[in-house]
Amino acid sequence: HLSAIIAAAIIGYLVQNLFLFDTIGTYLMFFLVLGFINSHFLILWTSDVQKFKEVQPPRIDNNIRRLNPQILTIVFLLLSLVPVYYNYQIFKASRHEYWGINYFLNRLPESSLVSFSRAVAAPTPYRDDIRKSFANIVKQAYQQGINYPSLSELQENLAGYLKLVINRHPKDFFNYITLAEFENIFYQYNQNYLKEAEELAQKALELSPKRQQIYYVLAKTKLLEGDIPAAYKIFEKVVSFNPQAGDPHFYFGLMAYGLGDYQKGAEEIAKAEELGRVAQTLEEYVALGNFVGDYHHDYKQAIELYQLALLAYNNQLPRVDQRLKANALLKLAVAYYFDGDYEQSRQAFLELKESVDLKQLPIYPELQPVLQELGIEE
Repeated sequence: HLSAIIAAAIIGYLVQNLFLFDTIGTYLMFFLVLGFINSHFLILWTSDVQKFKEVQPPRIDNNIRRLNPQILTIVFLLLSLVPVYYNYQIFKASRHEYWGINYFLNRLPESSLVSFSRAVAAPTPYRDDIRKSFANIVKQAYQQGINYPSLSELQENLAGYLKLVINRHPKDFFNYITLAEFENIFYQYNQNYLKEAEELAQKALELSPKRQQIYYVLAKTKLLEGDIPAAYKIFEKVVSFNPQAGDPHFYFGLMAYGLGDYQKGAEEIAKAEELGRVAQTLEEYVALGNFVGDYHHDYKQAIELYQLALLAYNNQLPRVDQRLKANALLKLAVAYYFDGDYEQSRQAFLELKESVDLKQLPIYPELQPVLQELGIEE
């Protein structure tokens, strides 16, 4: 009985190791079992040696004696090919996924596409995770102005991958919002994406009705659809779920500013700052600077926010779209001008002029008198 139990335990241990990594708990238990076996049979041999000597093993035909080890060896080798094959596939897929991300970080979308395609093609138990990673990287690249080859066809294929993941894991709310976020980003490629994104968010809410992340996605969908009042109500609900979370207050404040509710916007941004949530990305700094300058006419604070936006650009890898930096620099130059610091405004405009043709800017007619006053144009 003990032999059967120990054999089953060892086989179970080896089988689970095909799918899971060892931890100190399972590894320690494995050696404790081996120690128990050793001590148990050592006691038997030392306490009753004579009994074991008198026991005569059954006769075994010499041909069977020779054949059994050979058969067992062949069977073992054949069975070992299965875990070796799948472990190699997992290694290969992980390697290609790593290089897919690495190439993206180095702004090499063509090479990234090749690596991710190879990673997805490998037959591994983690293929769904690689599909989601592939879609998220392409989405992130698009937001940063990095376009993968044949993007129209690629985004459609990636949306198909994410739908396949949902079909395989229909109870996981995260898969629904992953696809909804993806469709929010690429909605210009398919007129049905926004409608689908809203349906996906609603399905996610059925599975996890108080998950704030789902409401973020749904609010963005409403904004893209032009239904700003609905998005505003969604953020009110998000804030009520967890009043001590800084993110909902921050985004709600930006939205309130955008709707012209300046008092509410200022209150929510102040609350977010109390909770430790301040602007973090170039886009957030610029948006907040716009509201502070345009609505509160606090140009010194706006200048500080635009400077932080440019600092965020310099510190971010990979770089975001160069056009976003140019926009932040333009805002900074205008803020300096309204604050009365004409020399700093002039320097900012000159720096902007190195990368942008000022005459091509939509607001050039309004800028022209300012540029002439600063001596940048005659």
